[in-house]
Amino acid sequence: MHHAPNVTSDEIMKPKIVLDYNMTKGGVNTYDQMIHEYSSKRTKNRWPLAFFFNLLAVCTIWTEKNPNWNIKVDNPRSTFLKDLAENLINTEISRCKSNLVGV
Repeated sequence: MHHAPNVTSDEIMKPKIVLDYNMTKGGVNTYDQMIHEYSSKRTKNRWPLAFFFNLLAVCTIWTEKNPNWNIKVDNPRSTFLKDLAENLINTEISRCKSNLVGV
């Protein structure tokens, strides 16, 4: 897209490639700010856990930014996390029960 070294003509005199980059990085900055504010992430060295906590953070941000999602409860973020935990635990308990031998 940027093959020529175009520079703006105003007093800033920045390359066009830098201005285009700055115009499109707002979503990343907003995401980073939201993750910092609503984060439930923990520092993990194993990438599957880091990915899981990052995904969890994105989901909880979604519940904060969509207030009509679960309007009947006082704290939809907390309700979402509790429901998610119960569903994950119940699924694992059911799987373990089906694998019991000799009981």
